[in-house]
Amino acid sequence: MAELIGEVTQVIGPVVDISFPGTSEGLPSIYDALEIT
Repeated sequence: MAELIGEVTQVIGPVVDISFPGTSEGLPSIYDALEIT
């Protein structure tokens, strides 16, 4: 699995918006894990 680096753009309660700028691979699959460091 490829590692995509994104950035958190907005947090509203349990909803987190993530942006993946400049990725040619597109978005990760919906059930892939999200790790925030």
